[in-house]
Amino acid sequence: MALHGDNTGSGSRDGGSVIPADTIILATDDSEAGVSDARLWIKAQAFTADDVRLIKRDGQCLVIAKRPISPRGGCGRMDKRRSEANISNDIQIALSQAGCLVFRNNVGCLPDRTGRPVRYGVGSNGGSDLIGIAPGGVFLAIECKTAIGQPTTAQLNFIAAVIRQGGRAGVARSGAEAVAIALGQPST
Repeated sequence: MALHGDNTGSGSRDGGSVIPADTIILATDDSEAGVSDARLWIKAQAFTADDVRLIKRDGQCLVIAKRPISPRGGCGRMDKRRSEANISNDIQIALSQAGCLVFRNNVGCLPDRTGRPVRYGVGSNGGSDLIGIAPGGVFLAIECKTAIGQPTTAQLNFIAAVIRQGGRAGVARSGAEAVAIALGQPST
């Protein structure tokens, strides 16, 4: 099964994945604030006018890759030294800017006062790091990983179950990858 976030792309100067041309990288609303957010995000990524174009369409402001590009900074940075927590924060910001409603999903089990195990989190063992609703009301599950992190079998099973039921799910190592999953764009 091919999942978004499969870090096998080549051509990146930092070992990360390559975003193909004509891919929507970020989507916000087309309000003045949304356009401003998109411009700030482009600047944080250190993208140039040769890399991306910003267009308004159907009530959205879209940042689209003009040519194959590598995420470089900000939310899309693919640095092997970045922690999963930092990557998760970047992904939450990118998903929120793309119109998603996302929540951190901590999964585990702790004993109550009597010693009985109490499980918490959606999906029990293997539940994705982030869950929420993608634009259009579609259930969304994102497993956040570092550039070298690998999902467990339980995490892959949870992702597969969400996809089987019509949701959008995958492994993401950057905000751009998470937004692609949320918008239902095919993986490369």
